[in-house]
Amino acid sequence: MIDTASIQQKIWEHLREGVLSRHSGFHVIALSYLNGAYPRSAYVVLRRVDQQQRKINFHTDIRQNKVEAIRDNPHICHLFYDKTKKIQIIAQGKATIHHQDDISQAAWDNMQRIS
Repeated sequence: MIDTASIQQKIWEHLREGVLSRHSGFHVIALSYLNGAYPRSAYVVLRRVDQQQRKINFHTDIRQNKVEAIRDNPHICHLFYDKTKKIQIIAQGKATIHHQDDISQAAWDNMQRIS
């Protein structure tokens, strides 16, 4: 029998590794979203994960077209792939844009100079 709890725990461990190490295959991830009627994808850097709240955080420039597209339709999909480990993870959910609020300020305050 498949132990889904163990699998989910291992997934979160891989995601935490992606946050902590810029050399991890899970550090740079594909973000997919709808831009009008058309699907789009872009690479973003994984910045934070919260297993308890089941949240994945990334940053992007507020001036990018994807921000307006995500505001219009917040349903997104992330594709994580580590070619060394040969592990692929797909995560779907709803995005929330944080701009000029406490959450975005905390992100700026904790930003490292290197991705």
